[in-house]
Amino acid sequence: MFWTFDRLLDRLHDRLTDPVIARPPRWRRTGLHGALVALGIASIVGSGGGGSAPECSFFSNSCNPVITPLPPPPFVQIDPPRLTAQVGAAVTFTARASNVDAPSYRWCRLASGGTQCIAIAGATGASLRLAGANLADDGAQFRAVVSSGSAFAAVQLTVSSMPGVVFQATDFDPGDWAVSASLDPPGSSATHSESRLTDGGNPGAFRRMDYTLPSTAVALRVLHTASTAVYDPKVQGAVHAIDFAEDCTALSLATNNKLAYTVPMLAQGERKFIATAIWRWFCGAANWSTVPLRASLTAQDFVAVEGPACVAGQACPDFSASAPVIRLGYASGIEANANASANTVAHGIDNWTATVWRP
Repeated sequence: MFWTFDRLLDRLHDRLTDPVIARPPRWRRTGLHGALVALGIASIVGSGGGGSAPECSFFSNSCNPVITPLPPPPFVQIDPPRLTAQVGAAVTFTARASNVDAPSYRWCRLASGGTQCIAIAGATGASLRLAGANLADDGAQFRAVVSSGSAFAAVQLTVSSMPGVVFQATDFDPGDWAVSASLDPPGSSATHSESRLTDGGNPGAFRRMDYTLPSTAVALRVLHTASTAVYDPKVQGAVHAIDFAEDCTALSLATNNKLAYTVPMLAQGERKFIATAIWRWFCGAANWSTVPLRASLTAQDFVAVEGPACVAGQACPDFSASAPVIRLGYASGIEANANASANTVAHGIDNWTATVWRP
């Protein structure tokens, strides 16, 4: 049996309203018609005619509306999200837009502590170049707004009045590194080992790390402190920010597809600190690749993981000019799920570099 469209509207109204209410006036029936069409669920029904086309009923699944998915929203990115430079140095920021045809850009500058991003005259390209960073730019944020303003990305600039103090490890003599590890849960059978390979790095020697995992849930973290990367604030001055860089490669993968990671680390007194999780990098490439620069890390970017608890109001870590010696390094580790197959994961790092910037 075929229904006329008017009868279908009446039927729908009867189902959605109290049955004692009289047949709706035409303006209400017209509103129902508009709603059905707007929702894309109204179907063309007729009174017959002997054709062979199948019935398409609102009260069945015999026909489904065609829904066109929305296009992905515009997206813009600037890497790295932070950058450090010495005063007077030229600086270039480059934005990359996705999901936008022929994107247009507008750049603005938000001063440290400011509330308004001020447009930069003539800055309408994908890249913004500062001929020379100045101390007024320290802590400023530079934003790239794409096309209609529906998406933007920002980069924060840190400016130092002096050259950075650079520490670099390329030879990876095992005697230059102190290692400590933690397990969660404690007492797990997970183990780790570190070694120096003379060839196969990027280039030359590199540091290899192996993790043997049981078939139980476990988190293994290893702290690597470089005895050759020591900064003394009392002698060299207060720390404004620290940059960390390295290359990495995945030498094997766990059967549960878990990847080993690295994250910046430092030691001060009896405490050891690692950078917060947003600075963690999982090394998954089978060839050597450059880890995105972890730039402009301040004391607030680190959390204590070993040693006495930090006291409220205490600088922890302490980057002041009267602070104890700071020893730099990196943390590495891996996490495995319960019921995963026991296996060994290995990865390597090369060209590890830490740069300490002063105010």
